[in-house]
Amino acid sequence: MKPPRIVSPLLVLLSGLLSLPLQAQTPAIRNADRLNLLQGVSALPWTGSPGRALAIHDGAVQILSDSAGWAGIVAARFGRGRVLVITHDSFYAKAAEGDPGNARFFQNALGWLGRGRILVIGSRPFATLAKKLALPFETAPRPPADLSGYSLIHLDYGWKQSEQLTDAEIIALQHFVQKGGSLMTCVLPWVWKNYSDPGKAGIPVRDSVPNRLLAPMGIGLADWSLGSARPLTHNPEAEHVRVLLAAGLQALEREGSLPVDWLNAFMERTRSVFDMVPHAGAILTENEINRIRTVFSTLGPRTVPSEKRPITPADSRAVIAITLMDALARNPPPGFVVETLPHAEIHPGAPAPGSTPVTRTFKIEPDGKGRWQSTGLWARAGKPVRVRILSGNPREVSLVIGIHQDNLFKFNPSITQWKRWPDLVLRASLATGSASITSPHGGLVSIDVPDGSQDELEVRIEGAIPAARFTKGVSPTSWRRNLARTQAPWGEIEGQNIIISAPLAALKNLTDPEGIIAWWDRVVLLYPALSGKPLHPYKQRFVPDVQISMGYMHSGYPVMTWMDVAGWVLGVPGDKPRNHVLTNGAWGHFHELGHNYQMGEYTWEGAGEVTVNIFTLHTMEKMGIVPAVSNPRILKARRDLATKYNGRLPFERWSSEPFIALLFYVDLVKGFGWTTMGKVLAEYAGLAKDDRPQTNAEKRDQWLIRFSKACGRNIAPHMHRWNIPFSAGAEAQLRSLPVWNGP
Repeated sequence: MKPPRIVSPLLVLLSGLLSLPLQAQTPAIRNADRLNLLQGVSALPWTGSPGRALAIHDGAVQILSDSAGWAGIVAARFGRGRVLVITHDSFYAKAAEGDPGNARFFQNALGWLGRGRILVIGSRPFATLAKKLALPFETAPRPPADLSGYSLIHLDYGWKQSEQLTDAEIIALQHFVQKGGSLMTCVLPWVWKNYSDPGKAGIPVRDSVPNRLLAPMGIGLADWSLGSARPLTHNPEAEHVRVLLAAGLQALEREGSLPVDWLNAFMERTRSVFDMVPHAGAILTENEINRIRTVFSTLGPRTVPSEKRPITPADSRAVIAITLMDALARNPPPGFVVETLPHAEIHPGAPAPGSTPVTRTFKIEPDGKGRWQSTGLWARAGKPVRVRILSGNPREVSLVIGIHQDNLFKFNPSITQWKRWPDLVLRASLATGSASITSPHGGLVSIDVPDGSQDELEVRIEGAIPAARFTKGVSPTSWRRNLARTQAPWGEIEGQNIIISAPLAALKNLTDPEGIIAWWDRVVLLYPALSGKPLHPYKQRFVPDVQISMGYMHSGYPVMTWMDVAGWVLGVPGDKPRNHVLTNGAWGHFHELGHNYQMGEYTWEGAGEVTVNIFTLHTMEKMGIVPAVSNPRILKARRDLATKYNGRLPFERWSSEPFIALLFYVDLVKGFGWTTMGKVLAEYAGLAKDDRPQTNAEKRDQWLIRFSKACGRNIAPHMHRWNIPFSAGAEAQLRSLPVWNGP
């Protein structure tokens, strides 16, 4: 494989709208700034959820960070001016309340920034502190046209669309600092992302107003909160992302194994910083980019993860090379040609030779079922896919390439090696009405729309090839013809409530797609029927993969499974008998769908893998597969209860014996039926926030009370027989009911 080429030498070292000159500072200057800001301050306590910030070039330095290296406070020099970013207003509140550390820090900060004439824009927290400190200041709802008379501007701005800085205001503030002014801001980009007005939520973090303003100054903001380290302290190894990045680039030059914790920190922070800036050239020089692609190419098969040749942390060079090459392909600098990466032919797979791109126009109906809208198209690796919204509101709408959602860029007990490229899904916002994206992996193309969307969209997609897709009403003849013609390696069958993705080899053995998808549609409806929760405002999805992030399967969107059940879930021939799923069910899939409807309010500690199987047993029974009481897993659990625990399971063993613990609920169903069980679960689903149990003791007490009242019997003896603790007060509420000892 030839490495990706740099077509143009133009690699700007700046993000944002302008090519403003960076002021790279020496380590001595950065250290002096840090010491000035932290004079008399060793750490700062905090409350709330401060955002994650990083120093992303040499003009900035992380002042205080959590144990993972994410900053809560960052300072920078930009041109002749200075910048200070605070990631939560709790620091201001603590200072105003008299906390000595925070009070001293803000005294240092105002000294470092220079007080002069102060303008406060949209900042109640700073205004409160300034009044406490008897600082004279002016206020304004927006940046005025003329900023030249001010020395310090404090900005707490941009949570609502009506308050967003305009492009001109961003430029004006950048020039203000560049010419010698000081800027101090309190901003939480995760709040901005999640709570801004429609049309702004869900856009890439690099496109947020805070990052467009601050990234040219060397400060990047992530879309998540800090970790649990309290208080924030100075971490020399986390002063600047370039420290970690430089170490990673050096590690490309030598063989050996780096500590897993170091590799994880490198992957997390470098991937985040590449997401903060408009392109990888904002942090990497042309020479560094060329070195990355040269090493990647030189390593050859070592950078091609597969089931036969997985990549482990022991090969640190390969891990670092993949991390950096992924960043380049995901957020390419100007002129960078994204080409097919060699793993793509193995997984997700390459299309048949001679595949021809098409242009398709279709409508997304306003049916309220959001998330990934399948297009029946496949993006070829290394080839651009272009999308344009022809009509309708593109707010919060994205182009998605790839279905294998699990991100493996972190080694842990569940991910000890890579059997495939660690991140196969690419996204591009369609908020502007169009986008073009090139995936180095290839994958099925979807349009991601908000849950509950009632907007009709007309979409045109160019550059992809047709993939096999079955929807209701397609005749068996048309389905077979579609399979024979498709050149894409994956396809989908789609029903009213669920979409199942599968490799083409499995789909070619599917003779009755309408029957199997109708069966799964009925399965999905059983979950809201039992839980009392409404049907999710999106279709459930099953996606098999050669490697997932945890377990044999896991819940979420999509439900992810390993490849060995890709055909089984469709009832096609394979290692399981034909139509196995129709005659014997799919315990794992039923289980994971249960997690998507399970509630924590009735799931006390140790019962997470227990209460979920109430749904599994219910589905098995209602689909005519096997009654709950005679399910083979239940029969075995009864034998194990008798032989291993003499008929009484210790309560502390629930988490290690989930099938035996499940017998507690099976007995309730046997005694009072699924109607009563559904009535109780629906009661939980309808609880007001203030009525929901919080502690484990409250959860056990409420289950005793609610189920007893629903069935008209006091089930306290049954809970006692199962060694489930409950309070005397809870039992006292049931004295008027006849007791029930079990079936």
